[in-house]
Amino acid sequence: MVILAEVLIIYTNYLLKVTAFMMVLSSVTILFMVFGIVSLGVGLGAVYPNFKHESIAQVATGFGGMIYMISSSVYIALVVVLEAGPVYTILSSHFRQEGLGPLQWAWIIGSFVAVIVLQVVVVKKPMAVGLRFLSKHEG
Repeated sequence: MVILAEVLIIYTNYLLKVTAFMMVLSSVTILFMVFGIVSLGVGLGAVYPNFKHESIAQVATGFGGMIYMISSSVYIALVVVLEAGPVYTILSSHFRQEGLGPLQWAWIIGSFVAVIVLQVVVVKKPMAVGLRFLSKHEG
């Protein structure tokens, strides 16, 4: 999944002729988001397993599948919202050939730190909850 996501994002960026900054930022963001989305799927799949389905389509439309889709959408939206403002500020200052002030740098760094914290939480928390749920049912 990581390879497919990276190929798609790099090729799309190449077609759009984005700056090197955008190429690196989007590639790194997608790299870590894949782990977050997979972690949500594994963790929520362990919490809401559905072994009594008549067809595989019922798994995705069950309660756990819907919670996974909603939480993944919220996760993606949060990352986009946290990165959009700083990226706009950086690119607009680049095109206007102006420097960034200390307040702008603080906001940019704070936003990217918030994205990193969100990534760590989204990878660790669902996996821990899923592991705890599975260990309760095994023992």
